Amino acid sequence: MQDPDPEADVAVLQETGELLSRARVGEGIAREELFRRFRPRLEGFLRSRLPLGARDLLETQDLVQDVCLKAFGAIDRFEHRGIGSFWGFLRQIALRQLIDAGRRAGRRGGVQPLGEDSRGAPPARATTPLAHLVTKESIEAFEGALERVGEKQREALLMRLELGLDFRTIAVECGFPTEAAARMAVHRALQRVFAEMNLGGNGGRGGRGDHPGDRRG
Repeated sequence: MQDPDPEADVAVLQETGELLSRARVGEGIAREELFRRFRPRLEGFLRSRLPLGARDLLETQDLVQDVCLKAFGAIDRFEHRGIGSFWGFLRQIALRQLIDAGRRAGRRGGVQPLGEDSRGAPPARATTPLAHLVTKESIEAFEGALERVGEKQREALLMRLELGLDFRTIAVECGFPTEAAARMAVHRALQRVFAEMNLGGNGGRGGRGDHPGDRRG
């Protein structure tokens, strides 16, 4: 199978804003196309996080469908600020669906935390070393640590980690002055996430937003 063209892939996601505008005025085809483009990433995101005990109960495809349906219902209330903001919107819905899936599986018994075999199902398009981060650590700790990273840096980190986008695109989408600045922001955000996870998510050194690179802008 031929490897996907990264530049073509970026171009597809950069049409997110246009598709959203069309979807909000009731164009069904635009909504279907929008979620078709993000579906592979949702599949990878959910598959890498699905609790072991829930995998027999719910197929990843079912979860993806649930996420898309809920996103359809909330899309008019979503404020689009670029690819990163839309992915953040989708992943929050996906995380809530995972929580619900875990609860349902818990009632059946046998739910376990994310295990080593999850490495066999990495986030979609895991084209960089960063893309494997969340398969190696507790999902709860990772998500908690993300909350202590500034919004702009968090979006940049997730665009790199989970969407596999290049630093030039991240710079444009997040408003960094250069590709190098985007790279540095992602690096610092990743360091902050690791530090917070090592602290157990307690943030022992100050409150949210106290990191030098936390402020948006």
